[in-house]
Amino acid sequence: MLCFPVFHFDECSAKKRSRKKELKSEEGFCTWYDQCYYDSGTNVWYNCPYNKKAKKLNDEKGLEILKDLCPSLYGDGKNVRTCCSSSQLANMKANMGVPYTLIGRCPSCYRNFLNFWCEMTCSPNQSTFTNAAALGTDKSQDPPVQYVKELDYAVNATFGDRLFDSCKNVSNPTTGAKALDIICGNWPDGCNGQNWLTFLTDKNINNMVPFKINVKYSVEGTEMSELMNADTFRCNETAPGSDGPCSCNDCPDCCKAPPVIPPEPEPWQIFGYHGWTVIVIFAYVIFVWAFGTVVIAWHLFCKQDHYLFTILFREIIEHEQLNAHEFNGDQGPFTNLTNLIDQKMSLFFEALGLICASNPWKVILAGVTVVIALGLGLLNYQITTDPVELWSSPTSQARIEKNYFDENFGKFFRTEMMIFSIEHIVDSENKNKSVSLDDLWQDYVPYTSATDFVPPTTRFSPIFQRGILEEIVRIQNDIQELNANYTEKDSNSTESIKLSDICLKPMAPVNNNCTFMSVTNYFQNSIDNLRKKAVDSFFDSLLADYRSHLIGCTRNPTTIEEDSATWESAGEKAMSCLASFGGPINPNVVIGSYDEKFYFNGTHLVVNIPVINNEWTAPRAVLWEKEFLNYIQTWKNEHSLTVAFSAERSVEDEIERESGTDVFTVLFSYVVMFAYVSFALGQFTSTSRVFIDSKITVGFMGVLIVMAAIICSLGIFSYAGVKMTLIIIEVLPFLVLAVGVDNIFIIVQHLQRDRAPSKETTEQQIARILGEVGPSMALSSGSETIAFFIGALSTMPAVRSFSLFAGAAVLFDFCLQVTVFIAILALDERRRKSKRLDIFCCISYNNAKDPENDEGLLYHMTKRYFSRLLLNSIARPFIIIVFSLIAAFSLASLPKLHIGLEQKLSMPEDSYLIDYFETMASSLEVGAPVYFVVKDGSNYNQRDVQKALCGGAGCNDDSLPSLISDAAQIPSFSTIATPAMNWMDDYFDWVSPNSPCCRVFNANGTFCDSKVPDRENICTQCLSENKRPTGDSFDRFLPMFLGDIPSETCPRGGSAAYSSAINITDEHVGASYFMTYHTPGRTSDDFIKCITNVEASESLINATKSESAEIFTYSVFYVFYEQYLTIVNDAFINLSVCILSVTFITMILLGVATGICVAITISLIILNLLGVMVVWEISLNAISLVNLVMATGIAVEFCSHIARAFAKSQQQGRVARARDALAEMGSSVLSGITFTKFGGIVVLGFSKTQIFQIFYFRMYLSIVVLGALHGFFFLPVLLSYIGNH
Repeated sequence: MLCFPVFHFDECSAKKRSRKKELKSEEGFCTWYDQCYYDSGTNVWYNCPYNKKAKKLNDEKGLEILKDLCPSLYGDGKNVRTCCSSSQLANMKANMGVPYTLIGRCPSCYRNFLNFWCEMTCSPNQSTFTNAAALGTDKSQDPPVQYVKELDYAVNATFGDRLFDSCKNVSNPTTGAKALDIICGNWPDGCNGQNWLTFLTDKNINNMVPFKINVKYSVEGTEMSELMNADTFRCNETAPGSDGPCSCNDCPDCCKAPPVIPPEPEPWQIFGYHGWTVIVIFAYVIFVWAFGTVVIAWHLFCKQDHYLFTILFREIIEHEQLNAHEFNGDQGPFTNLTNLIDQKMSLFFEALGLICASNPWKVILAGVTVVIALGLGLLNYQITTDPVELWSSPTSQARIEKNYFDENFGKFFRTEMMIFSIEHIVDSENKNKSVSLDDLWQDYVPYTSATDFVPPTTRFSPIFQRGILEEIVRIQNDIQELNANYTEKDSNSTESIKLSDICLKPMAPVNNNCTFMSVTNYFQNSIDNLRKKAVDSFFDSLLADYRSHLIGCTRNPTTIEEDSATWESAGEKAMSCLASFGGPINPNVVIGSYDEKFYFNGTHLVVNIPVINNEWTAPRAVLWEKEFLNYIQTWKNEHSLTVAFSAERSVEDEIERESGTDVFTVLFSYVVMFAYVSFALGQFTSTSRVFIDSKITVGFMGVLIVMAAIICSLGIFSYAGVKMTLIIIEVLPFLVLAVGVDNIFIIVQHLQRDRAPSKETTEQQIARILGEVGPSMALSSGSETIAFFIGALSTMPAVRSFSLFAGAAVLFDFCLQVTVFIAILALDERRRKSKRLDIFCCISYNNAKDPENDEGLLYHMTKRYFSRLLLNSIARPFIIIVFSLIAAFSLASLPKLHIGLEQKLSMPEDSYLIDYFETMASSLEVGAPVYFVVKDGSNYNQRDVQKALCGGAGCNDDSLPSLISDAAQIPSFSTIATPAMNWMDDYFDWVSPNSPCCRVFNANGTFCDSKVPDRENICTQCLSENKRPTGDSFDRFLPMFLGDIPSETCPRGGSAAYSSAINITDEHVGASYFMTYHTPGRTSDDFIKCITNVEASESLINATKSESAEIFTYSVFYVFYEQYLTIVNDAFINLSVCILSVTFITMILLGVATGICVAITISLIILNLLGVMVVWEISLNAISLVNLVMATGIAVEFCSHIARAFAKSQQQGRVARARDALAEMGSSVLSGITFTKFGGIVVLGFSKTQIFQIFYFRMYLSIVVLGALHGFFFLPVLLSYIGNH
């Protein structure tokens, strides 16, 4: 039963009446006066029967109390007559302290509430609406004294309704709930005026009522003559003695306008379809029409030498027409410049090749030396696994705000969580295995002694079986005993770490128990308390047990002694609802999967253990968490109760395990690629030359050079102190291997197809080959390097670090290939010409036939068939139309690209965290805490600042708590679940002279808490006037409030709720926060919505712009999800910069038109990759953005070599040059990058890690397929239309 912890209404005693018929019920007469009997067992004073005229009140103290509590009875203070003495008034004032802390924040409500008791206790017309229904006799006095034991109180029903209406929206600043949720009881039809008055007066329902008071709503059949109908005040009216009406936070009628959910923006539609899609379709149709018109017109007119169309279209769609002057004479300054640069580069690479081929061992030794020197930097390598460092920029707003929060209030707690549920039959009560899960639901009706009231039936789900709760208690007790050994690095001393060494203890040093946010902590995590029962010994009936206690505690988690009368009537001590650590527990935090506020149909119980996260505790907590995870995993394997669990270290542990899980997969992928390279590089013309013409050694060394380039990149940045990430380690080899293998194939295959003059040495031949292909390699590698380094300007840490390492790796790979690889190739060519075997180079095979002139199958097929088929008059326009259609589809699908990353995707398939994430998403009913932080610099002791930050009467309508409360009324939009915990309102209630809380010792002025004996005589009130403290008074009493432990007398003590909410240093009140909760974040979309909607809420933005206080919002997940607010812009900027830099370099080296062709092709590859991401359900996040940046680099490989071959081709006409370029470079690129990567990618598809399957296998496969299609089909055709002359 829920109790009202307020009304020790200790005015009770009476003077004797002889007969009922002598009672007078008329104005000016009393029912009682003064106190005459004290019941020490219940600590209640009873009033004396007195049916005479009201007495004049002359006592100054009594008049002062009457003026304060009952101004309507005090009048002008002259000739004041009452039916209560000064002692009754003093008792009444003492017992109004706790009600004031609950509803005093709304003056109109509190005034109406006082009028109800003032009229009953002191009205001079008391006898007209009250009657002594039963008298008791105190026989211990001589002579025996009678007292009023039971009272009838006639009240107009409309008074009760008006009282209820004025109070129904008053909030509790500590919990954010409504005050009447605590002080109205549990009613089938909910709280209303009559139900509330019944709860306040019926001792059978509310054990805190001192004696029975029978509220009557009619005087028929009674001794009374009229109904009490005192004046009441609406919550938006100013009550006598108050400064104004209630606040908007407690009275919606005081608000300027009710919060309205902003309408969802209407979808942009054209002709009933998405506007963007319609525009893309329209643009595509226009393009196809224009392109088709030009092509048809050329075929109709240009082939007939029509002069006009020849002039207009010949330059655009020229087809195998000769241009004798294309490579002769002056071609314009820009083209001359590009040709000059290309010639100089060819000469440079030829000279470099000659040096390297002539001095192979020196070059190899120098290369190995450089690699070792840079590789030694890896001795200082650092890998970042901290999610904050991975995903949040140090300069981002969320990161800055996180740092501010950490500096002022400490880092957010490390969280250890368990979520219990039942999936199998667990009848812990009866051990009966034959029952079904549905049979374990229990209907429970709480006991009441009232004859006219039946409490509503409460239905308990199976998870609330007492045996299950006991098991959860045992788990928590075991967890407290777990030990971990921690060794100091410097001293090598070992210490044993237990939870008590690292846990949160909000009430320390008074209470050193660890915080367990758990439903079993309503029983202080005690099995004995869970098993307690209150049994009527006479009737042998159950009065109360753990279920009634749960009902009471979920209604009022701050109750000190829940339903004490019922428990004490059975000889049992009442239990507190406060947890063992001394604080309250909100039921929505520890119970999951319930409907609305019917907590007990919830199917999940949550246990949350916050651990301090500072420099001393963090390293110790990491070790303790390992023991915690081992324990709960072992327990889970041995019990049928289902538990999903996680520790703070879990994510990092699983990411690390994930890396180890896929090591074999990644290595096998590289082995497949190496094996292919080693085989495909060989040129086999006869069986006798198989082991001579094979290139296994060259392939191996080529792959080794790629790995060496990666080592150089990692090493040089390790020297510089730049931390690497797992993304770099996983993605970088793929990128560099793609670039490196492509260059290897180009060099080797050009050498194989080359027919050297008879007098040309091997060294000269290799140098000449490098002079031919070196500029192409420099073009691709240089543009990729510059693009990556420019991409390193990104503010996203993952993209920035990848771009740095990738740019350096590509650069080192290029340098090693044009030096060390050339030296190795020279040695291998010498071996081949001397007919020595590959690998076993000391063995020669002189009987081998001389090599035949063989172009190679792929080269032959590409040159003789594919290029001619692709570049004929029919295929070319068809290719343009098809690829533009694919691009249009991708462009139209962009609005459907999902943004975010689901946490479970980053885990291995067999990770326990997947179950935890899924359970958490489906069961939790409240989200992460969100803090509205008031930055240092606000002068809290000034009235204007207080009005901006408080939520009670007299505060601004647009104060921060009011705006948060408004937002909580529309949680589906604002994502704010509850009103904020408001330390300022609680402080004002605590320090008020009407509250029993704030007292100081008369002797020295130090704080006098509510448990000090004889407190009223040795201590005095902190404030003499009922006004909010300002200036020095505010600063003086605030530390007392923060150090006061809540008690039954003073539930507003701030120690448990607000000890960490205010940063006080050197008597300076600095930053503070107002905490509430977000709505549950079940997906990444929900978390992103939490950030965007809080920031977008107009009222909250206005609050942050307050001149008196600088405010920002903070939640622990903001730093991880803030990136998604700008990731679209980041992706656009990064990709655009990369493509533009590649375009610029290509234009300089190959000409404007060819540079534009390359830019268009790369852009289409990236665009179509985004389209594939939509179709294949790959979301846009930091991982996929890194892959997109990498895709830009790989796309260059597919385009640049063919583009340069086109630009430098000696064939006449664009089509002929496109065919020549495709034949010369296409086969090398196809056999190099495409086939090599395809084999390695297929292996990744067998990975057990979801992140590998989605973001690596799917994206890598898409990159290679799209790159090959665009490089081999689209680019040659595009060059044949608009490439350079």
